[in-house]
Amino acid sequence: ENHESRLVQVCREDPMLRLTAEAQGREGLYLRLDGRPSLFASDRRLYLLDRDCLYLCSQDYSQDMDIFLRGVLSVPAGSPLAVGKRELAAFLAVVMPVLRRRCVIEEKKETASLSQLAPEPLKAYFYLDSPSEDTVTAAVTYQYGEISVSPFRQEEEAGQPVPAYRDENRELRISCVLKKYFTDWYPKTGQLAASGNEAIFRLMEEGLAELRREGTVELSRRAKTLEIRQMPPLQVNLTLKGGWLNLEVDLEGFSPEELKEILSRYEEKSPYCRMKNGAFLKINEKEGDTLHRLYQCAGGSRDMRVPAGRLWYVDWLLGQNREVKRRQDRDVDQLLEAMGAQAEGRGAGEEIPVPGSLEGILRPYQVQGFRWLAALDRLGFGGILADDMGLGKTVQVLALLERERLLPSGGRLPSLVVCPSSLVFNWERECSRFVPGLRVLAVTGAGPVRRQLLAEAENYDLVITSYDMLKRDISLYKPLLFRYHILDEAQYIKNKKTKSASAVKAVRSQTRFALTGTPVENRLEELWSIFDFLMPGYLFTSARFRRLFEAPLGREDGQEALEGLLCLTRPFILRRMKKEVLDELPDKVEKVVYAPLEGEQKKLYTAAAASLKELLEEEDEGAFRKNRLMVLSRLTRLRQICCDPGLCYEQYEGDSAKLEACGELVEKGAAAGHKILIFSQFASMLRKIGERLDQTGIPYYLLTGATKGDERSRMVASFGEDRVPVFLISLKAGGVGLNLTAADMVIHYDPWWNAAAQNQATGRAHRIGQNHTVMVYQLIARDTVEENIMRLQEAKGQLASRVVDGNGRQFREWSREELIRLLESGSGG
Repeated sequence: ENHESRLVQVCREDPMLRLTAEAQGREGLYLRLDGRPSLFASDRRLYLLDRDCLYLCSQDYSQDMDIFLRGVLSVPAGSPLAVGKRELAAFLAVVMPVLRRRCVIEEKKETASLSQLAPEPLKAYFYLDSPSEDTVTAAVTYQYGEISVSPFRQEEEAGQPVPAYRDENRELRISCVLKKYFTDWYPKTGQLAASGNEAIFRLMEEGLAELRREGTVELSRRAKTLEIRQMPPLQVNLTLKGGWLNLEVDLEGFSPEELKEILSRYEEKSPYCRMKNGAFLKINEKEGDTLHRLYQCAGGSRDMRVPAGRLWYVDWLLGQNREVKRRQDRDVDQLLEAMGAQAEGRGAGEEIPVPGSLEGILRPYQVQGFRWLAALDRLGFGGILADDMGLGKTVQVLALLERERLLPSGGRLPSLVVCPSSLVFNWERECSRFVPGLRVLAVTGAGPVRRQLLAEAENYDLVITSYDMLKRDISLYKPLLFRYHILDEAQYIKNKKTKSASAVKAVRSQTRFALTGTPVENRLEELWSIFDFLMPGYLFTSARFRRLFEAPLGREDGQEALEGLLCLTRPFILRRMKKEVLDELPDKVEKVVYAPLEGEQKKLYTAAAASLKELLEEEDEGAFRKNRLMVLSRLTRLRQICCDPGLCYEQYEGDSAKLEACGELVEKGAAAGHKILIFSQFASMLRKIGERLDQTGIPYYLLTGATKGDERSRMVASFGEDRVPVFLISLKAGGVGLNLTAADMVIHYDPWWNAAAQNQATGRAHRIGQNHTVMVYQLIARDTVEENIMRLQEAKGQLASRVVDGNGRQFREWSREELIRLLESGSGG
């Protein structure tokens, strides 16, 4: 066999072969290929050698031409590829369009034109009707020239004429489209049916477009009524009336009943709503979401009436959809402006004067807070004064109460303050200090005493009681109506299931306020409980609040839920931190926290005080001087009982009023991010405080005289850098040599008779390098020698230098008569 070698050019392109087509009437077709190329094939590609060029054919070309080239090259050279009569129609319909794209075809003029021989193309016709409101039928016809065929039956079997060629591929494609949208087929009648709203909407929304791409669609008059309408923009009209915000929602062309049906369908996540006239409304996601949120804002009520306080929230909701057309009256505009001022903490501005007795006393931010409270009251709302610890929430409220007393129309109803038991006397003392004209009634003591006091409540300007007392006396409060109802340390009602929460919410009042530096400690539900006291129902039901706001916080939509919650609450919460008003604060803020002794602790103290008083009364001056150390020991024992009777009595298992008060301060301070120093003369008391902190999971450092120097240095350094919030320090160990400017809160658990030593301890935190205001709390057992020493210190500025310290120094300066007087006023009697 001879082998001839020749050079060829590799062509990375598809060849354009030349064909000659010769029709044999309607009997067939001859095709001749110009030249005799060589064909090579791999799995996915053809290689064609034509003359001096080796064509590397593309995959598309290879797929189109593979079978044809194999066929045309299989016949002897010079012979045509013959297409017979039976295959002619299919060849012209299927293969010839491909050859026209890939080859140059020359037709012999003396024969019939290939276009004349080509079969008639398929034309599809779809006639849609709606014989009933829940059914759409379709009659389908395939037309090949003058011959009509059915997609359901074989015409040959019925004796009907058949086309020479049927486009089976396209018929199959149309059949697949029909099966997507029509569930019922009726071959005998040649009809299909889509039943039910879901199927009809899908057909009209998606199916019509697909059918129109395949053929001609004709709709009957009844079917035309089913075409889908787009949802027009919402129109919302806002009006105020009687403390309520009315939302009139209109959707152009739709009745209120249809509007409610649209909402129901959206809540079911349906993309459409079927109208009474049979038409479909396509629910726009944005409009549907806005409508849904407005109804949610209305608490699910279809009358679209919401508390006026939600206006700021409604305004935010509508602002989320710029397509909404809104109208609102002048009252709405004014309330929006006022709520904007409240949200910014500006309150009512300058038009509300500060009561005369407090002019020059209130600092600028306190004046702002007072006016913020007064403006909320004027608008008919309650609110939370959530200033940081030490910014004077009490005095801001007292200014509000004094203003009410001085109003010509004011003072007719008493106000009520509910606070922890340790703060009842603080409120009483602050009233006498700042607003001495206010008639104050502290409801304490035994049950019969409290009942008698409450019988006179209407004769006072302010009634003060504790959460515990209110729970016990709630039946006595229900007949009363109060002007203001104020909760101090409102986190006491953060759990809505407690009796304290139920009790405060059962009291009738015109306006309610809450004071707390920690409105939310662990869960948003705590904020809901406080608002449920302020404005019942304002934050919806507990379950709806959890669904709308609390649950989404951990999801992707959490930020939007948080924004919505802030819009609901921002006008009603005033929160200032120390760092924001630092220029308005003194370097050091001191506050006394009273802890009234109760139960077994009170009995032990009363007995010990009476015994010491009796001893002093029986002794003469000579015996007193001789027994001075014994008297000091008995006095120290009294102070220990005030701290915790367990310091003196090993078997004591009762409560300690000061330990409870200290625990509350520490828990609140730690939750707010404060660093806290706790000082005591008694190392054993510090260990008891430590045990209490262990129970609540609050970490701490403990520094006593037994602490070694290197350990002391390590703890001081660590406290300035880590997150341990509490440092327990004994007088002996912490009086000097410590720099603890990381702390901004100091608690003196027991009063140090040497006031200078106490101030020196405070100086561990309040010194150069301290960048924050230091809050100093003095814990005092109510109606004990502790309180009386403090009173004498206030009355006589020089008395502090005479007060005995823990080691007995200067004790000799006290006379027997002075000690007797201290015991008389501090013996509980």
